[in-house]
Amino acid sequence: MMVATVALVIGGVRSGKSGFAASLASRFAEDKAVRFIATARADASSHLSMRIDRHRSERPGHWRTIEAPLDIGDALLKPGDEAAAIADCLSVWISNIMLECGDSDAPGFEERARSGVENGLASLFAALRDSERPVVIVTNEAGCGVAPPTRLGAVFADLQGEVNQAVASRADIVWQVVAGIPNRIKAPG
Repeated sequence: MMVATVALVIGGVRSGKSGFAASLASRFAEDKAVRFIATARADASSHLSMRIDRHRSERPGHWRTIEAPLDIGDALLKPGDEAAAIADCLSVWISNIMLECGDSDAPGFEERARSGVENGLASLFAALRDSERPVVIVTNEAGCGVAPPTRLGAVFADLQGEVNQAVASRADIVWQVVAGIPNRIKAPG
């Protein structure tokens, strides 16, 4: 089995990374359908729901959306004829896992969160290994600002940075988007 291309698109909030990821997946798919793996929960806050609706309206109608707030790997491997896939985004996925771990002040929270993320990454990496379609993964950059003042924020920032490094190391191509401008920071080979 030929291993498909894996591209990571990283950037700050509202940097243009999702739009760039969509254009990249479109190029991989060559006008065929794209599987859009959404990690945001549709039942989230009204602000997030409005963003989800806006993102959906910007995608071509023939793209298939799969909501996967906790298991990106499983969503990647579902049968379908899409020519490429996008997973958007790892930051929301990490938050979802952390929310499943209960009270952040309770003993063992960090261990549960770390275990959930590690298990999810193992599933994602297995799916990337077995995928026959190119995959574009979107994530937020961590650590470009002030260190989080809360324990919850610090656990999230640590996990986000570790996930970004792990996925970037396995990606064939890594793009960083700044102010809507994509810059390739890792090339194949």
